[in-house]
Amino acid sequence: MLKQEIKTTESLVPRLTHDAERWLEGVVTISRKIANLEETSVILEAIVGLTRTLMAADVAAIALLNEVSGQLILKCHATEDGVQQISCDKMNETVVLTAVQNGQPIRFHDEYGAGAALGWYCPILGKPIQSAAIVPIMIDGTPVGALWVSRYEAIPFAYSDFLRLPQLADQIVITLEHASMMSKLQAAAVAQERYRIAREMHDSLAQVLGYLSLQMQTLEVLVKQRNQDGLLAELSTARKTINAAQDDVRESILSLRTTLSDDLLLLTALEQYVEAFSIQTNIEVQFKNEVQGTVHLSPLTETELVRIVQEALTNIRKHAQAHHVQLCVTSDGQILHIHIADDGTGMRTQEVMGSHFGLQTMRERAQSIHGQLSIVSELGAGTTVTLSVPLLASSRNK
Repeated sequence: MLKQEIKTTESLVPRLTHDAERWLEGVVTISRKIANLEETSVILEAIVGLTRTLMAADVAAIALLNEVSGQLILKCHATEDGVQQISCDKMNETVVLTAVQNGQPIRFHDEYGAGAALGWYCPILGKPIQSAAIVPIMIDGTPVGALWVSRYEAIPFAYSDFLRLPQLADQIVITLEHASMMSKLQAAAVAQERYRIAREMHDSLAQVLGYLSLQMQTLEVLVKQRNQDGLLAELSTARKTINAAQDDVRESILSLRTTLSDDLLLLTALEQYVEAFSIQTNIEVQFKNEVQGTVHLSPLTETELVRIVQEALTNIRKHAQAHHVQLCVTSDGQILHIHIADDGTGMRTQEVMGSHFGLQTMRERAQSIHGQLSIVSELGAGTTVTLSVPLLASSRNK
């Protein structure tokens, strides 16, 4: 008898080890997606797909509580038809809401007994549930949703798997907290950029108004002296100053609009900015996107990248006297490259290597996102600015 028990135990060891390895591999896979800064929706879809596979369930799903209504909102689910994102109005009629409200996991049939009426007609499967395992998603001790698996046949989930299910719920928590943190960081970066632009507009206008005040005094003197030639010269200078100030203000407003465009993809936002810049400045700017698919960068990298492009175009408007500009976006699968070439007056080598405020700001921004900025210029032959930034691993693996 003892030998039989030992033999049975020995036969279980490989299976238990294999199950543990599968769960560990699954958790590591999700952790990598989080570390690679993949989109929240993509990570949640990966989690439900993995959960369904590991738990051998008919359906796996994630629902989160709406902070205002207190209702469960289905985020995504996985069935034999694949992973989907659909709304489901009947989620709050299920026992999942009970698990969330109590902040306690539930496993059928343990809690309800085999054959008991569970009172749950699964709105996802469209069938009554006979077996289920539900774990609440907890952030700082407060339930914010649930991860669950279910079967419409009375095949109970293994208790060992039920104990591991919170590991995947923890990955959901990390994903949600990371998304919240990145959103706050991006909001802070946007607020900081808005403050910088507002300060620049204030300083620019203050300088112009101060200059115009002195100019008016000069004009008064010239009028009294009846110096018509001097008067016309001063008026011409004042007009140029006002026009330059108007250009700066319009460009600052355009930059603010781009900063606040949270619903645009990076390359779409750049293309729209370039088009508006071209119309506003009468400089012909050609935008070429040679990147296939979606560009994956962190929100902060995208923000700084847009700022560098804006600074480069501002320098062209103010200093290059260019008529044509080409902005080309390329990628080698590892690095995103943005090339900005103009046909302007160009710069001397010492100017390129110097500490001109605009160029120095661009270099500092590039360094802050682990990018590289190169400037190639020659007097009379224009200038080419190249910005290179590493793509996230989620892009490189595609």
